[in-house]
Amino acid sequence: MHQTGSPRPISEPPSPTFSLLSQPAARTFNARPPRAQRRQPDSTASGIAYKLSMKTTEAKNVLVFDFGSGKSNVSPLRVRDNVVENFAFAGGRQSGGNDIDNRIVADITKGFKCTSKQEISSDYSARLRLRAASEHMSTISLPSRRLLSRLTRSSRKPNDDIFRSNLKHVQEVLKDANVTKSSVDEVFLVGGSSQILKVQQMLSKYFDRKVPNMSSVNLDEAIVYGAAVQGTILYGMTLDKVKDLRVLDKGFPLPLRSSFVALHPIQWGLI
Repeated sequence: MHQTGSPRPISEPPSPTFSLLSQPAARTFNARPPRAQRRQPDSTASGIAYKLSMKTTEAKNVLVFDFGSGKSNVSPLRVRDNVVENFAFAGGRQSGGNDIDNRIVADITKGFKCTSKQEISSDYSARLRLRAASEHMSTISLPSRRLLSRLTRSSRKPNDDIFRSNLKHVQEVLKDANVTKSSVDEVFLVGGSSQILKVQQMLSKYFDRKVPNMSSVNLDEAIVYGAAVQGTILYGMTLDKVKDLRVLDKGFPLPLRSSFVALHPIQWGLI
């Protein structure tokens, strides 16, 4: 069991970064130690976290909906016995939470300029406050600019096309995997932006009022947890909790870019 020594890396690239250029990139990753032992979509790692959180051994069709700050991706998974099987993925890097925040800030900046004739786009401090308020949907207070405003859910209306594009990803990936929406047993939400109420309502409506699962795994840790589990398997750590787990990815190319995760199974509660 590897509990000491140098970190053992496993790369978990955001699924939308997969590319035809992945072969040269893979050679680059492995040019210097430590070498990457496996590359897989982050949605697969989330599926591993979901599997280990299950209270029963019942087989399920699960849609992983990962909506983070910089990207979104969707994958249909089959979770059964000790197997996590990923059939397809879809997503994009222009449909994440950062894009939503940027639009809200731009919309407020434009509106303030029209009403007060003041330009705040070049005011770094003001933009930081606007961005923080947009992330938490709270009150914006800029006394030096005489600006006081409260953000509401209607403030996200300029982002309706981003929400629709995420729903389109869902439709595309189900079609690619030859899975009907009625056969999806559960929608598993990952990433901070998946907490947006409108996103949850959109998914619930599309899947005929199924309530998305947000409680079984920490939204912000699911991918890293799954990567750590995969590492224990790849590096021969004989942990009862995961020793029989099998992970299958169907037809994924190698990723264009990745980030390495140092695996410390004790930290993630695996030992």
